[in-house]
Amino acid sequence: MRHLPTQLLRLAAAGVAMTFVVTACSSGGGSGGAAGTTQAAPTAAQSTGAQGQPQATDAPGRVAQWYAGVAGLFAAIQVDTEHIKDDATKQDVQSLTAHCTNLRSDAAKVQGAAAAPDKRIAAAVATAMSSYVSAAQSCLQGNFPATATAINQGAAALESANSIMNNMS
Repeated sequence: MRHLPTQLLRLAAAGVAMTFVVTACSSGGGSGGAAGTTQAAPTAAQSTGAQGQPQATDAPGRVAQWYAGVAGLFAAIQVDTEHIKDDATKQDVQSLTAHCTNLRSDAAKVQGAAAAPDKRIAAAVATAMSSYVSAAQSCLQGNFPATATAINQGAAALESANSIMNNMS
């Protein structure tokens, strides 16, 4: 059994740190890699999709490919939440408004992206993104306790997705 590269993403949210790890196993060869890396030709564990891109046919492989496509969006949300926490600590309202706007935009991009191929992961990510959109809206309205609560709820939902992904085999 070959392990595809593990990808790590940390989301810091109002005092809560969350690690989002993707570990996928495949009995075939190929390269899972992070976004931006070159993938090998399709193997027995992959087929070619409509756009000619290798598509994993095993569940962990499909999840790893999905994650590679949205990892940059999760990284942007990480940055947004870190900035929001820092801005709130510094009471920098102008920067806070800009970062909350970015969080709303980045969460909406994840909502508009392809859903995870695993229904449980897709549901957890959808819950997380809904929480992040709510956090951004609360932030823009000046309701900072609700902002912190919603960011923490988003992080908890992604932690749930992380647990599901780590238990896939």
